[in-house]
Amino acid sequence: DSEETWAQIRDLEEKSRGFVKVQRQMSFANSWCVSEHESAAMWPLYIEGSEGIAVQSTYNHLVECIKKYDEFNIFIGKIRYMDYNTEVIPVGQLLLPLITKRKSFEHEIELRALIWTQQHGKNKIVDNKFASTLGLSVPVDLDVLIEKIYVSPEAPDWLLILIQAMVDRFQLDKPVKQSDLASDPLY
Repeated sequence: DSEETWAQIRDLEEKSRGFVKVQRQMSFANSWCVSEHESAAMWPLYIEGSEGIAVQSTYNHLVECIKKYDEFNIFIGKIRYMDYNTEVIPVGQLLLPLITKRKSFEHEIELRALIWTQQHGKNKIVDNKFASTLGLSVPVDLDVLIEKIYVSPEAPDWLLILIQAMVDRFQLDKPVKQSDLASDPLY
């Protein structure tokens, strides 16, 4: 009977959505914008006010700086943007829902470093030991990770001075500069 079939399909869809929700609660992500150019749109999305920094790096540097971390595998890849009205996330690939976003976020050009705590039986759905954990600490080699540090375009002068002092104190030989996105164009 077709009504019974549709009821089974709806039930399966509901269970799938529940499973994805649980998977998200067992996963941790670190996101990066992989644009060739600095994005004016990203500053107000990720900082409140005018006081913030952005770290410039590369994919290879990200991979290299975490290679000694061995508690969990870290999956690194670009986010897949989909039209949720016309496309379906394929079933059978557990991590795909964790690296898929709506097309309306395509401007982020996001790369995600993802830890899925369920791998190798290290965490259980029924007893998620990370249920109330807001994040995981992953040691990174900042000297390898960081290429350049940008201070937000509207930041006060003291913030640039403070960030430079911190870079000097921790002996990071990395350039610190204020974003020029707020500067006037050349005429």
